[in-house]
Amino acid sequence: MPITQSLLNQIATADDDRVIRALEALQSGAMTVEIRYNAGVLTAEVTSTVILGKRKPVEKTETYLVLITPGHSECTCKDWVYRHESQLGFACKHQVASCISAQEQREEEQKQAA
Repeated sequence: MPITQSLLNQIATADDDRVIRALEALQSGAMTVEIRYNAGVLTAEVTSTVILGKRKPVEKTETYLVLITPGHSECTCKDWVYRHESQLGFACKHQVASCISAQEQREEEQKQAA
C-alpha cells in the first residue's frame, strides 16, 4: 500500500473526536507539524500547545514524533502509547494531524508542479 493510501486510511479509521481535535489544533495554530519523507517513511515532528488549568492557566508545549509507513504508524504521545495495544487501529490526534498535513503538503506540491 503506498504511503498516500496509508495516510488516508489513518484519517478514515480515526475516531471523529480525534479528527476534530486535530483539525481545530491545526487551524488555531495550537499544533504545528513538520513533515519529512525518507525511503517511503513519513516522519513528523508535531508540536502541540495546550492551556492547563482554569484559575491560573499555564501554557504547556510538547513535541511528539510520529512515524508512518505503508503498513504501520506510531506516535510518542502517552495517548497512543497506552491505547494502541488495546484499541486496534487507534490513531491519536498527532497522527491524524500528521496525515492531514502530509496530504495538504502533497497537494500543494502537485499544484506547483502542474
